[in-house]
Order: sequence, then C-alpha cells, then structure tokens
Amino acid sequence: MDIMIIGGGAVGLLSAVFLKQAGCNVMIRTRTEKQAEAINEDGLKMDGEIWEVKASTDSSSWKPEAVIIAVKQYHLEEILNSNIPAEVPWLFIQNGMGHTELAEKFHSAPLFSIVTHGAVRKGPAEVIHTGSGKFIIGGSVKSGFIEMLEKTGAPMNAEWTDNIQLQLKKKLLVNAVVNPLTVLYETRNGYLLENTKAKEEAYKLFEEAAEVLNMPKSSWAFVEEIIESTKLNYSSMLMDYKKGRALELESINGWIIKEGTNQNIAVSENLRIVEAVKNKVSSRVIRRD
Repeated sequence: MDIMIIGGGAVGLLSAVFLKQAGCNVMIRTRTEKQAEAINEDGLKMDGEIWEVKASTDSSSWKPEAVIIAVKQYHLEEILNSNIPAEVPWLFIQNGMGHTELAEKFHSAPLFSIVTHGAVRKGPAEVIHTGSGKFIIGGSVKSGFIEMLEKTGAPMNAEWTDNIQLQLKKKLLVNAVVNPLTVLYETRNGYLLENTKAKEEAYKLFEEAAEVLNMPKSSWAFVEEIIESTKLNYSSMLMDYKKGRALELESINGWIIKEGTNQNIAVSENLRIVEAVKNKVSSRVIRRD
C-alpha cells in the first residue's frame, strides 16, 4: 500500500519505519527541504537499520492510498488547506482535542490515533524508538487501511477502538499534567510523582481537566501509571522547549481552559500553570518547525 505521512517529527518518522517494515511504500512530506534531502540521500535510520523512503516538501504528484497526518496542532490548519487527496483515508495523530472538530471540516470520515510508543527524533533522518507501545485508532468508519495496519502486528501494534473519544480524553488528561509541569521543572516525567510540590500541582491540574472532560477522579490512577511507566522519559513539550520550538500549550491546557470557561468550571490551576510556562519561555526565540 502507498502511504503518505505528513510530518517529519518523531511520530511521523517512527510510523514510516514501522510501515516500511510491514512492506508498505512510504512517502514523507516534510516542512523543510533540508530534512527531505537528508532522508532521500541517507535513508531513514532507526535502531541501526536504514530504510529507503521518499521525501519531499511537495506532494502534489503523489497518489497515496492513505494519508497519516502527524504534525503539531498549530500547523494543522495550514496542512489541511494544502493539497491532500480527499478520497483516501486520513489518519490524524495529534495531542489535545481541538483537532477532531477541525478534521471533520476537511474530511467526511477522519480517523484518529493516540500513540503510546516512545520516540525521539535524533536528527532530520533518524528516530530512536525509546519504548514499545500501541497505535490506538478509531473513527466513524473502519477502512481497509486500518485492517491492514492491524495485520502488521508488532512492532507497530495497531488496534481499533470503538470509543476513540475516550482514548483521546485519557491522553489529554496525561498531557495536561505532564507536559507543562515538566517544562516548568525541566525534568523527566517521574519527578512529578517524586517531588511533593510537583505532585500536588499535577493533581490539581488533573482535577480540573477531569471535570472539564467529564472523567471520573479514579482516572488519576491511569495518569500515575503512565507517569511511572515513562518516568525516565522527557515529555514532548519539554523537548520542544529545549530545542527552542513553539509549545502546544494552546491545544492542551489552553483547550482545557477554553472548555472549562464555556462550562463554567473553575480552571484556575491551568490558568496559573499556563501563565508560568509562558513567562518561562517569553525570552526564547521560537522556531515553528
């Protein structure tokens, strides 16, 4: 199957390798010519292996049978207004929740995924697989594309869910806690359970997010489990902060604040933490790549 991946970040590159391992023909649409040239010239590297993948900033001549959109939310609208064949399945992989409504404006049956694998992009053409996980996928229609992904088995481990909204909410609960706090403390995920003050802040963020998302307080056990299982990892937002890139605050905690305000739910801790993170990065030069 010919699959186009839009986005050359860690998840996009990881997806490309998994699909190549499954025998797919993979094309990556990158934001920069520099990354496309690196992938085309050197191949895509992971775990000591090199995979031949086509890459370009221009996908107008490509005829994929499915599209995976793995970009930050702040790039999403620009991407959706570009040249993407609408007659094939689109699979969205983003943090937060706001992308679901946007996706439905551009595609009649969008698919959504959360990825529990650990991955870090080491360079323009190399990704490190830091922990095994799953691609949990859902939407209104289970297409042949998804059935193919399920059949690939390990290491991708794609599985279908009939309730992707629940999975997106659970992922947002984790992101709303882990991402901003790891930036503030500039630390690995596990610190949020080890430090008393950080854990108190984490739980306050969780309480507000859970109320906004109509999730039970017992969901805190799930958040703790994820933090514990990734305790040695650095969050994606902290990695973005360290590399001088824009942060996804608006699509994660910003979404919680917006929805909480609409529902007349107090979100003072999210407001405080967002303001603290913004103050921390205010002196940085932001790169939107």
